Amino acid sequence: MNETSLILDLMQGFTLKDVVLAIEELPRSLDDGCIIKYAPTFLSLIALLFSIYIYCKDQFKEVFSLTNREISHVQNKIYFKFFLDKLDSIYDRETKSYNYNNFNFLESGNYNQIIRLTLENMKLLERYKLLPKRYYINFFQTLLNNETLWIGSLYCLQQFSTESKEQKEFIKLWKKFGFYQKMTTFDSMYSIEEWDKMTDNEIQQIDSRIFEKNDYYQKLLQDIQTKLNEM
Repeated sequence: MNETSLILDLMQGFTLKDVVLAIEELPRSLDDGCIIKYAPTFLSLIALLFSIYIYCKDQFKEVFSLTNREISHVQNKIYFKFFLDKLDSIYDRETKSYNYNNFNFLESGNYNQIIRLTLENMKLLERYKLLPKRYYINFFQTLLNNETLWIGSLYCLQQFSTESKEQKEFIKLWKKFGFYQKMTTFDSMYSIEEWDKMTDNEIQQIDSRIFEKNDYYQKLLQDIQTKLNEM
């Protein structure tokens, strides 16, 4: 364990509010003479706590930002047509039911990388109570594109031959942060302004399945969200 990791571990669950509350309690437990006598020590301790807090917050931002950049890079490598092919394979025509293992994560290194990086950031958000936490959660949510929201949710429904500790942790945090509830179908992925700016050639490059199979994707989305709600 390096120095940064050690300090971050020591600061786990420690917030600026905790420091302020501790300072406020000092006068209640000490008499005036004791406070005067140990004032330099108290001030040094307070300065140290604030320094550690600022250091940890900076380290959090650095790791968080680095992981976000990696996620953005991997998201740009996802081939949308292949992604839709995998979604289309989920429905089993023989059993007339959804088989989520057909969305095979072993066939795509990018999908596995997204899961790993997303879990890394969710664990970071869960572990350190650095203010403002809600801001960072919302920021991270806006970073995840719709395909990643689908990939994360589908990963939760995978049935592996052996129990996966990583998957259990992913499911717990994915549900806690409510990312699966932000999934949408693909017919609305382009705004009216974007449509107006597209050339005929660009429009022809769009996969027509996002419109032709919208009902299928809508039902699939509802089934995924229902199953995750029940987990």
